[in-house]
Order: sequence, then structure tokens, then C-alpha cells
Amino acid sequence: MSTISKKEAKQLLLDTDWAVLEDVNLTEESKAEFVNYRFYIRQVIISGYDYLEMDYPEKPEPVWNNT
Repeated sequence: MSTISKKEAKQLLLDTDWAVLEDVNLTEESKAEFVNYRFYIRQVIISGYDYLEMDYPEKPEPVWNNT
């Protein structure tokens, strides 16, 4: 398990904001991975705890749509 602070969680969300924009040409599967990742990270912020012991997923690697 890793310890992640609210500040770190906010930074992880900022680092992946680009991946959920409509005009980003990621595959649907890759977009879904980023959405799920961000949802899980967001739970740290919503929880109201300064620190939370949690297993959080690794940041997804972008997979670009070739079309």
C-alpha cells in the first residue's frame, strides 16, 4: 500500500487532465483507463482525509488512435 496526500492526488489529476479532453485522439480503451484512474485518485480528494492508505493504480500509458 502507498500513502498519498490530497496534494499529491490533486497533482496526479492535473497531470492527466489532457487525457480526458474531447479532442484528444486516444483509443476508447485508453480513455477509459484514464477515466477510471482519475476516478480512483479523485476519491482521495473527496474523502476529506489528508492521507489515506490505499492501493492506487499506476498511471495509464496513452494509446493513440491511428485513424
